[in-house]
Amino acid sequence: MRGLIGAAFAVAIGVASLVPSAAQADFIYNLTITGGWDGSGSIAFDAPTGTDDVFSDISGVSAFSFHVASGAGSPQDYNLGDLSFVSWSIDSAFNLTLLLNTTLVPFGSQQSGISLMSAGGGSLSPCFVSLTSSTCVWTDSEAGLDMTGKNGGGVLSAVATSVPVAIPEPASIALFAAGLAGIGWMSRRRKLI
Repeated sequence: MRGLIGAAFAVAIGVASLVPSAAQADFIYNLTITGGWDGSGSIAFDAPTGTDDVFSDISGVSAFSFHVASGAGSPQDYNLGDLSFVSWSIDSAFNLTLLLNTTLVPFGSQQSGISLMSAGGGSLSPCFVSLTSSTCVWTDSEAGLDMTGKNGGGVLSAVATSVPVAIPEPASIALFAAGLAGIGWMSRRRKLI
């Protein structure tokens, strides 16, 4: 009989190990720029901290969209494929520290780019060295690209809309259920004897 209990337990563990674990939830933030120019959008991260400059990989920034509503290079929309560099950190209270730069993207006959920053410090962005969130426009000339417009002074606000919650993996739940079933079976067996 003990062999039967051991076999049942081994089967339960085997089945539990085949159950896929739950996918990690994203950290999703709404982004708003006010001040020297206006814009809004959202960004999703797969981890609480990191640096990403390869946006086709499976970790880092999983989604990004941003609309510049006013200022140089507006109106203009940016998405995940327009990013050139992102560095971020999310603390235990889910406050986001962000440095984000886009590549220059077509804007009519010109090109535009943005730099979003939530912390002090400079960044070599598409708008040159910037100490605040900025947007800019470039025009092709005989000498190359000339910056024809720039708005700095943007203040970035990042509000968490979705953060991961600790959820037990299905395998843990299956093991717990197998244990309860085993206890119930042992209790019933004692009553029959």
